[in-house]
Amino acid sequence: MVHLPRTTRFLENKNFKSYESIIGSRYICIREATEGQYGILLKVLGRTPAEFIKMVCGSPFCKDDSMELFEGICYFSYSFPTLAQVKEVLEALRKNPDLLPKFDEAMMHVNPKSSFWIREATKKFFMLKPQYYDVSTDSLSIAPGDPAPYRLTMVYFSKDQTVSVR
Repeated sequence: MVHLPRTTRFLENKNFKSYESIIGSRYICIREATEGQYGILLKVLGRTPAEFIKMVCGSPFCKDDSMELFEGICYFSYSFPTLAQVKEVLEALRKNPDLLPKFDEAMMHVNPKSSFWIREATKKFFMLKPQYYDVSTDSLSIAPGDPAPYRLTMVYFSKDQTVSVR
């Protein structure tokens, strides 16, 4: 288990509301950093219904945390991974099945054969809609029914322990 300090990145200010992405709290290392490859820290945020996701700056956003400000409110969201990043995570989990019990112990249950929200969005009736990746069909979809897709957030790190979100 890795505990990262809370850091935020500004996304948008609109109608007395501001939106920021967040990194922080508990993550599990699923791949160590090497000279030629970043390491990966993963946090499973559970299953998230589509109605909890809104679009901010063209990307999916969940109100994971908030802070009242003098003139308005600030909402924080853990970032959504891209499709390529989700596939990278699933590959790391397949290569090391001993990782899944670590997620269960940390109360971050995940089924690698399920579906996962991704950062990419698609237009439907002139509106951007979040997409999810269905592992069983190897396809992308929008507005799923039950059960809701899993939500992941990840952080890359290098051998010198530099942390970044891509």
